[in-house]
Amino acid sequence: MHTGGVSNQFLRVATKLKSIGYRVAIIDYADGAMGRECDLLDLSLIEYKEDSFAKVPDGSVLIMQSMTPWTIWRGLDITENTKILFWTCHADNFIPHVPLLSKYINKPRIGKYFFRIIFPFLYLRMQSYIKQLDKASSLIYIDAPCKSSIKNFYDLDLKENNFVPVPVPDIKSKKSIELTNNHESKNSLNNERQISAGWVGRIAYLKYPILLHTIKRISEESDLMKIKVDFHVIGSGPLLTKLKSEVNKISNMNIIFHGELNQQKLKKIIKEKVHLVFSTGTSALEAASHCKPTSLLNFTHEKIVRYHKYSWLFEQDGFSVGRKITNKLSKEPDNMKLILKEFIEDKTELGIRSREYVLKNHSLNAVVKKLEKHIDLARFNFTELKSLKVFRPPLVYKIYKMVNF
Repeated sequence: MHTGGVSNQFLRVATKLKSIGYRVAIIDYADGAMGRECDLLDLSLIEYKEDSFAKVPDGSVLIMQSMTPWTIWRGLDITENTKILFWTCHADNFIPHVPLLSKYINKPRIGKYFFRIIFPFLYLRMQSYIKQLDKASSLIYIDAPCKSSIKNFYDLDLKENNFVPVPVPDIKSKKSIELTNNHESKNSLNNERQISAGWVGRIAYLKYPILLHTIKRISEESDLMKIKVDFHVIGSGPLLTKLKSEVNKISNMNIIFHGELNQQKLKKIIKEKVHLVFSTGTSALEAASHCKPTSLLNFTHEKIVRYHKYSWLFEQDGFSVGRKITNKLSKEPDNMKLILKEFIEDKTELGIRSREYVLKNHSLNAVVKKLEKHIDLARFNFTELKSLKVFRPPLVYKIYKMVNF
């Protein structure tokens, strides 16, 4: 029900496809994150209802976020002429959530082997499922880390040139952005010993550890550098209360919680209050598109016990919007002091480079052109999906439900 990066991503693409002549419909609950925006965006809604089927028009191309087959909603009425295109938006999209055991499966390096030993048949089913999607050109990825995660976890040789990056809305001209940035620099950033930084995004399981670690590292380094920091937390989620409790112990930073904001209020806060952004995914791209120096954060389920290396958004490759923190990444030297120092010394240039990176790699026009190519190539249909016999939930799910009941 919460508006997030993926729902915004699908809405933007749907709106753009409609504007260039496609017939487009959104499939969602009427009060879902996408469903409630359809009237405003003039998009057709195929409504999910618990007591009836949602009929997908015959001959359509159904674009869905990648998922395990048994989690595909059974209320979809899909004909055999409907093609399916899975868009992998997260490194864990194809890694099953196994009740009580996911914390082991998600561990870097050992998780794959744990899964293969405990659930060998489920592993083979998933491997076959992904192979067939890839063979039929019905599998695309937002970035290289997503693809690499799936490739390594299932030991697969996957097709090349199938990236469709996260899109951001149309970006203002460079001149207007620079004028805005110069205005902000004169009015808000004239004190080099004061920084206004922030986070934009959900405060949820994968993002919480890096967010908490980042706030603590900024606190430690700003204390040593004799810098005053205001840190704005924009977003909500299941771990918001826990985060407030943890950062309440930090006394040398002014931490302001704004909760979840609508787009208008969000843009106003980012424009006027936040001048250095730490974020991941779509939120990082949107901040950078407004000429904000943006450090792209990685993600993990687990507490970060070692130092972590930070990087600027424009330093990424493979369209990355965040990588899963592995043992290798966690051993890289910490550089929070360097990030803060570079921001103080050349915030305007960092903002321009962040924006130019987004314009080159993530503009809505460029992303939709890539997506159109894959819409034409997709060959996998729902009949083939059913023939793979992968819809049946694994036995562990059934046992878990019985025990809970």
